[in-house]
Amino acid sequence: MKVSFLKWNYGTSGTNGTNATDSVSLDKEYGYSNSVNGTVEVGYSQVSSSVGFDVTYSSSSTAQYSMTLLAGQSGEIDWRDVYSSKSVRQREYYRYLCGGQPIPMYNYAYCTANQWIGFGFHAYDT
Repeated sequence: MKVSFLKWNYGTSGTNGTNATDSVSLDKEYGYSNSVNGTVEVGYSQVSSSVGFDVTYSSSSTAQYSMTLLAGQSGEIDWRDVYSSKSVRQREYYRYLCGGQPIPMYNYAYCTANQWIGFGFHAYDT
């Protein structure tokens, strides 16, 4: 399993004038979906079974992130999607019409299954 990070997206920013402390926060609601990249020869249900999650699943999620700003300080919060990725190797088998054991062929197809695991946040002074 490999963790993949997508590009950073602007979330929000703020400036604290003369208050001792202030904060800027980002409330994020976002639709997401699992996905497959590459060639799928065996069907999505077989890929899902192989990697342990539904590769066609989609939903939405919410999250919040805040940062404290001191007097005169400005800050920005950015966000990005975080995925868990698994590679899948599919192999073709030949089966005789009259039964018997399947015979492995040397034809392979490869794909990567991506499962959304959450948001990543990045807060910094500007």
